[in-house]
Amino acid sequence: MKKVISWIIAVGAALIVFFLLLQLVFGIAKIIFELSFIIIAAICIFIIALPIYMIISKRFIK
Repeated sequence: MKKVISWIIAVGAALIVFFLLLQLVFGIAKIIFELSFIIIAAICIFIIALPIYMIISKRFIK
């Protein structure tokens, strides 16, 4: 009987650790996804803004 109880506790602890690790992995994945989204948005803004900046700076230099 003691063996069964200790086995249940071990399985329960393993499941808790597994779910905590799963949450950690999902949290990290979410953060990476958000960061990559921000980086992609920044690159797009840079690509759009660079030609506009070039045109404006050429007009003001002349």
